Parts: sequence; structure tokens; C-alpha cells
Amino acid sequence: MSVRLAGSVGSELQDIIAHSVSVMVVQAGGARLLLRSDPDRARDSILTIEHIGREALADLRRLLGMLRKDDDPSPG
Repeated sequence: MSVRLAGSVGSELQDIIAHSVSVMVVQAGGARLLLRSDPDRARDSILTIEHIGREALADLRRLLGMLRKDDDPSPG
């Protein structure tokens, strides 16, 4: 893998993780504040956390799969 590609992949990994964790932290804080006063909205925030986490994992798997494919010396 080239240094340029590795830098690009590293940057994309950082973006995926930073964005996803930021959204999850904000949603978790909102859920905590709403837990007693509005449990339905708190539940919505928790579902959003789950959704964002699953999307982030899928993005990370996709990106890491591309890296593995680039490192595979076999043809085809």
C-alpha cells in the first residue's frame, strides 16, 4: 500500500470514528436528560445511537476490507 493511500485511509478512518462518536455522545446526553421526563424521546435517542454505531461499524468494515484487498498479493 502506498504512503499516500495509507494517509488517505487513516484520515477517512479518523473522520468516521470522530463523527460517529460525537453524534453518539450528544444523543446519549440527550437521552440521559430525557429519561424521566420524556422516555419516548429518550428511547428515540438510544435508537439513534444504535443506528449510528451500526453505520460506523459497517463503514469501518468496508474500509478495512478495501485495505485487505489491496494487501492481497494473489491475482484477481
